[in-house]
Amino acid sequence: MTTQTNSQKKAYLNLHTEGMAYLNNIETVTPNKQGAKSFLSLSVALLEGDPEKPTKTYVSLVIPEALDDVTALLVKHREAIADRDTKVFANIKFANLRHKPFVYGENSQRAGELGVNLNAKLIGLKYLKVGDQVVYNSNENDDQRATDTATHETTAVRTTAPQSSPAPSVTQSTQSESSTKASPNNLFSELETVGADLFTMPLQITLSKDDPQFAARKEGVKAAGYHWNSEKFTWMLPEVELSQDDPAFESKKSLLKKMDYRFNRDSKTWRVAFSQRGNRQRQG
Repeated sequence: MTTQTNSQKKAYLNLHTEGMAYLNNIETVTPNKQGAKSFLSLSVALLEGDPEKPTKTYVSLVIPEALDDVTALLVKHREAIADRDTKVFANIKFANLRHKPFVYGENSQRAGELGVNLNAKLIGLKYLKVGDQVVYNSNENDDQRATDTATHETTAVRTTAPQSSPAPSVTQSTQSESSTKASPNNLFSELETVGADLFTMPLQITLSKDDPQFAARKEGVKAAGYHWNSEKFTWMLPEVELSQDDPAFESKKSLLKKMDYRFNRDSKTWRVAFSQRGNRQRQG
């Protein structure tokens, strides 16, 4: 009679994803649950498609304690990653991609619509470039990777501050939403924005009347739910939803406060105040 032991190895299927991305923020997250350990969370913008105008998909990555070397490298360049004027470009590998759906609140302009947050676990870092300097390359002899990296790095533009906008009740849905209204970052990637690296829709978009496409862009931002703020002389989202379960909650909350958003206890959303004068005056 043969006895099976628990030492027998079990088969396990892994799903790993590798790609090029801009690193937008790294922060320490402390869960609300009692006894839960703090961990590092890395916000990235994954790049896909045409290198000249790549599609960006925003994902929050948990950095496991086991990645000692990677953690040390990222923490070393923490300030550069947080600096919106410095491009931090990387080849990353991650697993356990999960989505967390949510429904916009009844007081949102997108009430009843479904949004999605993307989260995953970082399992590898193969290349890291801070500004113009390559600080890490796991395989410098891989000509193909070097070519791919150079192509993406020189043509893909990281969306820089000021970005983030209080739109029709924007929470952090991912950039993968394909509709024009839900993904203004795709339409206005060439514009000056605030918060696009943290939120699905920028909190703020600035248009120039000298732009040949000014009229079309103006209609686009209005259709996406932006309101004109004459005090700041820019277009802003009037309302933003933010869940405390979001790995980037503290960073997003800090930016919202900096942009003069205030939490409304009745609607459970962040709102920016528009003066009567601001509502009357329009751009163009």
